[in-house]
Amino acid sequence: MIADEPVSVLDMTIQLQVLTAFQRLQEHYGFACLFITHDLAVVEQAAEDVLGNPQHADAKPLLAATPSLIVAAIMRTRSARFD
Repeated sequence: MIADEPVSVLDMTIQLQVLTAFQRLQEHYGFACLFITHDLAVVEQAAEDVLGNPQHADAKPLLAATPSLIVAAIMRTRSARFD
């Protein structure tokens, strides 16, 4: 599936719900999804396995540039999923 800016016009709460739904569908049906976005918080949420431990030197400052409020919301969502 190709998703071009799938959550760009949605508020942060709805973005997290939509991205979580994408993740559940991917796990259930086993399909790949290419997310096209300029929003680093969306990238981080959609590709947490890939971005959880960045190896490339350029990736670390890019991820550090993600707004902290969005990162905090994503981290709360992640911890809720694993509780």
